[in-house]
Amino acid sequence: MTAYKSNPVFYKWMINNKCKVEKPNFYPSFWEDEKMYTWGKTKDIMLVPGNRDIKQFYDIARCVHFDLDYETAQMDIVFLSYDEPSAEKYWKVLKDKYPRAKRVQGVKG
Repeated sequence: MTAYKSNPVFYKWMINNKCKVEKPNFYPSFWEDEKMYTWGKTKDIMLVPGNRDIKQFYDIARCVHFDLDYETAQMDIVFLSYDEPSAEKYWKVLKDKYPRAKRVQGVKG
């Protein structure tokens, strides 16, 4: 949010600094309602209204999403369990679908 608040313009580009992609050649219409624009399956590229005091991007009601292919880093997949009766069954389903998943057992809370 610091980067968002440091530059007073009509729209601001927010691009994940680990994302190796050029920003899209796009600028919103001045004749439409203010919206947030996102690109890619992980929404690492966003064009957000820049003249608003917001706490989080979910505060922007209207959003338009565009498909864009770019390489993304894999996220960690962790299965937390304690003594749930069906934990083994669900762990197997997850591990079959995502072999790189890790399991943490005995988590209280």
